[in-house]
Amino acid sequence: MSCSLRSPNQLGALGITFVTSTIMFMRRVLVLNAFVWPPPPVQYVTWGISVCSGLLFWVTLNSLHSPLEVQLTTGILSTILAWITYVLLVNQRLQYPSRQQQVSLFFHIVTEALILLQVRMVVMFLDACGA
Repeated sequence: MSCSLRSPNQLGALGITFVTSTIMFMRRVLVLNAFVWPPPPVQYVTWGISVCSGLLFWVTLNSLHSPLEVQLTTGILSTILAWITYVLLVNQRLQYPSRQQQVSLFFHIVTEALILLQVRMVVMFLDACGA
């Protein structure tokens, strides 16, 4: 099995990332009752940010065996971009986030860091057990 980032598995995972990011974006738009046709410019921007967040998450998954700082940095950046997507969709324009939205960023980051630590612990355990 090739471990190159150019392997078919990695390219397939990257394609899934694009699809997943787009579906997650559409899910957010629908949950927030923000779907309109044609989409306003802010939704095109937020879709692009959502795709960038997904790409950073793909990088995060590929950094599971890198130093913890690398994994946490990419994961938290991905989370911040996802949070920006939410804020832009809720506000429907570029504006300074409300106090509640700012506090929610803290919870997003803490949750992401804990999930990444959990995944890392499980993966390292499985690696150590030869699974």
